[in-house]
Amino acid sequence: MKNLPYKYVALFYSHLMESIDYSVWGEYLTDLIEWEGIKHPSILELSSGLGNLSMVLSKKYKKILCSDNSLDMLLNFKNHKIPKLCFDMRAIPLKKEFDIVLSTFDSINYLLTYKDLVKHLKSVKSCLSKNGFYTFDASLELNSVKYSKLLNRKGEFDNIKYRQRSFYDLEKKIHTNKFEIILPDGKNIKETHRQKIYPIEIFFKAADASGFYVQDCFNCFTFDSVNKKSERAQFILRRND
Repeated sequence: MKNLPYKYVALFYSHLMESIDYSVWGEYLTDLIEWEGIKHPSILELSSGLGNLSMVLSKKYKKILCSDNSLDMLLNFKNHKIPKLCFDMRAIPLKKEFDIVLSTFDSINYLLTYKDLVKHLKSVKSCLSKNGFYTFDASLELNSVKYSKLLNRKGEFDNIKYRQRSFYDLEKKIHTNKFEIILPDGKNIKETHRQKIYPIEIFFKAADASGFYVQDCFNCFTFDSVNKKSERAQFILRRND
């Protein structure tokens, strides 16, 4: 039987991400929120993983709900004060409206088809307040071309051994990460993670098809416009109704 993404990688995900400074990421998102002028926002984080980013944001913003499609990631979520739910980002089952919906670390690239991308954005719109915004970052092709080989690595964490192989298919625009995992009991596991690397224009097209408009598209971690040298783009979408 095929393993769901992050079922076992969740066990050592914190080790894989130990070089990521979530405080810097949190400061950038805080700057974006303050730029937009929303006071005391209610926030829904999609694909929150272990909740590292929300733990940073929760120091300033108290109304945060975390979510992820991987139950295993949420079960390894260490902060028990932040509420969390497990659901697919293409079908958000919430009736409550949020001032801000956010997803980070190219989570949106896990939507492998344009149809799924539109489905996701329509679902976000259904739970976004009229004056709210959706912000997400997307990994662009230059990021995959430059850094895919750096993710070819192996290591050990908490008696779990792993090997990661990363490669980018220029023709299909698919970035693949394959994990070979040996659990403490000796069991061998394989997990495959795939991401679609879309041309940036596709996000504009999908936003328009979903009832959004792109208010801003920044070179990630800045307030400068995205450009041909950008490796990651930060979008701010607003409802067009």
